Amino acid sequence: MGGLFYAGQLTEVTPPDLYGVTLDKERGHRPHILCREQILTDAILEIRCDNLSLDSGTRLCAYWSQQYRCLYPGTVCSNTSADDKFVWVEFDDGDNGKINRDDIRLLPYDYPIVGFFSEYDPNPLLSLGKRKRHNSTNSCDSQVKITEV
Repeated sequence: MGGLFYAGQLTEVTPPDLYGVTLDKERGHRPHILCREQILTDAILEIRCDNLSLDSGTRLCAYWSQQYRCLYPGTVCSNTSADDKFVWVEFDDGDNGKINRDDIRLLPYDYPIVGFFSEYDPNPLLSLGKRKRHNSTNSCDSQVKITEV
């Protein structure tokens, strides 16, 4: 899903092969059916950092705002003690902010940086002019128009 994370619950459909993932705050509450291999490669166990000190460089994902239902990947900017309520985070898309601990989940220590160097385009409008235009044989420009006199 473009480097974003979504919280949800895992349920057994036909163990050990098929599982259902119901995403939090998703309309309809219908599970997404995934096979075991997809779960093992794509799912990450939710780990909160309530009573942990966080070192600079620790990988995490966080809710940027309560109105969004996805978590954005990022890195801790500066060392934080377990008593601090907020953590300075630099997100993989280049943004940064002071995030409440309640809105942070830990990622595996070796989780790669997602974004700027792989999928993120800081200025998508700039790339619009660089696309080649392909005319099909059915387009208006390539058809010969015959008019009666």
